Amino acid sequence: MREHSQGTPERDAFERWLADDPRHASEYESITRAMHRMSSPESLSTLADEAEQHAFLAQEARRKNRQRRVGQLFLVSLLCIMSVVFHQQYLDWQATPVMQMAAQNPVGQIAFKTLDDGTRVTLSAKSDMEVTYYRHQRHVLLKEGEAIFEVTKDPDRPFVVETDTARVTVLGTRFAVNKLQQLVRVSVDHGTVKVEPKVQETLNIEAETRVITNGQVVEVFPNHATVLVNRPAADAFSFLNGRLVFDRADINEIAPRFLVTAKSLCIHWVRISVIFQQISISAM
Repeated sequence: MREHSQGTPERDAFERWLADDPRHASEYESITRAMHRMSSPESLSTLADEAEQHAFLAQEARRKNRQRRVGQLFLVSLLCIMSVVFHQQYLDWQATPVMQMAAQNPVGQIAFKTLDDGTRVTLSAKSDMEVTYYRHQRHVLLKEGEAIFEVTKDPDRPFVVETDTARVTVLGTRFAVNKLQQLVRVSVDHGTVKVEPKVQETLNIEAETRVITNGQVVEVFPNHATVLVNRPAADAFSFLNGRLVFDRADINEIAPRFLVTAKSLCIHWVRISVIFQQISISAM
């Protein structure tokens, strides 16, 4: 604009614009220098080099960002894989038995076992069990018969007794598990136990879990029902004192238990006390 002659409208307007704000003059000088640099081949070459260098630096920055993201992704993937491997190794470590024992009792004998942790087991006649201790759990599989457990407390390793239809979980208590033909009976002398039916994962059944305590008895049936019954828990421990107590029992429960236990109780004579409940039958 300064090339215009003095007194022209364009030159007058330009001078007024410069005078309005000191920054206008500074901006004008900056534009003038830039135009001057672009007017010579040397300046154009310098600008081209600077643009090329800028593009190269931007490309290098993008490449480093990609490398950093790939490195971060690799590190995260490696940590995930290592955590899965370590977790699986931990599960395998926990699932490795630290103690195993099998006990089978013939007809007419009662066996007394003391396990590694001090838990005492009384195995009734014609009973069969397998004991497996893990680092996170103490497990007993009662295949047949009846057993009384006096469990040593260990909050880090619950004590679990399983049959084919029931699971009993405790931390420390004295209880009895009797695997009968038609049900599993759990009787608690003292302490607290959790009793739950064993249900196959493929079956969509919500089984009822019961928590029982001192003197209570619960029965688990093959249809996964759990019933809290009104009977003395002490009956389950009576064979330790040379007595067999049957309460509302049918012949299917009485005969097998009497036959397999009689010899161990040294029974040479039998005294039977029977209480009959009178049932009134209304006339048809």
